[in-house]
Amino acid sequence: RYGVNLMPLGGHYDLQGNFPRERWMENCRRMCEMLRSLGHIVFIAHDQAEHTFMTSFALPSERVAHSGNWREYLDLYAGCTVLAANRVHGAVCAAGFGVPSLIMGNDTRARIGEYIGLQVTSAEEMSANDIAERMSEMLRTRGEQHCRLLAKRDATMERYLAAVTPILASIQ
Repeated sequence: RYGVNLMPLGGHYDLQGNFPRERWMENCRRMCEMLRSLGHIVFIAHDQAEHTFMTSFALPSERVAHSGNWREYLDLYAGCTVLAANRVHGAVCAAGFGVPSLIMGNDTRARIGEYIGLQVTSAEEMSANDIAERMSEMLRTRGEQHCRLLAKRDATMERYLAAVTPILASIQ
């Protein structure tokens, strides 16, 4: 299933004051139509504004998931085949489960994804065709990307433990 997280401003804020809302809405609508032709969509909303926004794109048979419990998002992200998201932490979370992800951001925080090898694009400049093509490519290479992301997660955990273990041992 294709995980999709969309925010009304392509991110948390309109930092420049000129985000093209109408073009963004149309690109989101077209992107969802294209993704439906590739597979099942699940919309993942983190707040009421996102839920309302994504409900306008969802078909009656499609789920727009929203919860007040952050732990429920772990299962949602882990269950995605691939993910396209405005929320950086959602994409990073999914990547931790080995889910190839695309971050569509509107500020420099989106570049966090580059450090772990996620695709990053500008929400303002994205095209629905480009997103659908990227999602198709992520699906095609999913097995390879899944293994790469899990290996990166495991290596990061090993480095973290190596760094904190001596500190924790010195406290006792």
